[in-house]
Amino acid sequence: MKISGFIKRMLPLLGCIFLMFAVSAASPVLAESGNRVELDGLVYLLEKPQGGDDCGTAVVVDHNSEWETPSVEIPEEIEIRGRKGKVLRYRITGIADGAFAMCSFETIRLPEGLVSISGACFYHSSCLKELIIPASVENIGAGAFSYCPVLSLKVNNKNPFFTVRSHVLYSKDMTVLMYADAYARKRLVIPEGVKEIAPYAFEGNSTLIRVVMPKTLKKIGMRAFFDCRALERADIPASVEEIDGNPFAYCAVLSKITVNRSNNNYYAASNGLLLSADKRHLISASAAAGSVSIPAKVYYIDDLAATGNTRITHVTFSKRLKSIGEAAFYDCTGLESIFFSKCGFTFKSVKKVFGNCAYHLEASVPYKYFNDPEFMKGLKKNLGAGAITVTR
Repeated sequence: MKISGFIKRMLPLLGCIFLMFAVSAASPVLAESGNRVELDGLVYLLEKPQGGDDCGTAVVVDHNSEWETPSVEIPEEIEIRGRKGKVLRYRITGIADGAFAMCSFETIRLPEGLVSISGACFYHSSCLKELIIPASVENIGAGAFSYCPVLSLKVNNKNPFFTVRSHVLYSKDMTVLMYADAYARKRLVIPEGVKEIAPYAFEGNSTLIRVVMPKTLKKIGMRAFFDCRALERADIPASVEEIDGNPFAYCAVLSKITVNRSNNNYYAASNGLLLSADKRHLISASAAAGSVSIPAKVYYIDDLAATGNTRITHVTFSKRLKSIGEAAFYDCTGLESIFFSKCGFTFKSVKKVFGNCAYHLEASVPYKYFNDPEFMKGLKKNLGAGAITVTR
């Protein structure tokens, strides 16, 4: 078949037009902002090349929640067509906070070259079964894998920063316990040499029953055992010097907290309460039950001290109490009554102290404080629908 001269002359132009469309399909034009783009169901934040580098960097910041596929592979590199038609390359170096939170993927392949996995990155990904941390990863944020109930986590053996032993993620030098996956032992013995349990390390772990902490442990991070609903007991060794807030909130069956007092000058435990050594701070009441009397020496009740404890029915507050932390008794759904004896404090900006407790929660207040407008205003604000009675 003969091709006319006109068509022959047009072929190069048609080829160029086809190539432009092909490049356009594979490399989307950047949004007006110039730094955010969606490609194959993943949303990236782009950092343009610096200096003489011909390749920029990109961070995965989100995913298309309507993307129905059991597995995802994050590429090592993407190509994007800029506004002037030039194709720019970007290396994937990070995954941002919450980028895959509550995703429905079963497997996500992480690329070599990835440097950072941010906090809450895979939070509440209930279907996620497997992740392999590449050798290139240097940073993993707190709570990156919280509430992943079927996840089996692995680390490339060549990674110089992290390692996994018996389904528990540690720093390479085995001094920081960072995360325990769904297949970690129900009765876990943390090896000697570990100095820190990282924030959110066991958060949402529904199988952990007992944990034996090492004599080398110095620090327990914020929310380290938050919502460990099967955890029955916590024994804190004499070596612990720092506990960041109440690490045991929402531990539904926790019945005992002990502190080895032989050499511990920082903490004490009594009747299910975790206290500072001088007993002025109440840190946790997560293991308390029934009628609870706050010890006489307690001046301060920390944030989230009893949050989620459904077994407390009555609380008598100490005479020396000066402050109650935010949400200290929030979600104590079994709490029916509270009694203030001589409380010389105001609630000020504290919120939700008794939020979501029993609907019929009653507060007994001495007559002196019933006439204190600041105290009563704060109490009513934090009491919700509860009733207030006056005692003399």
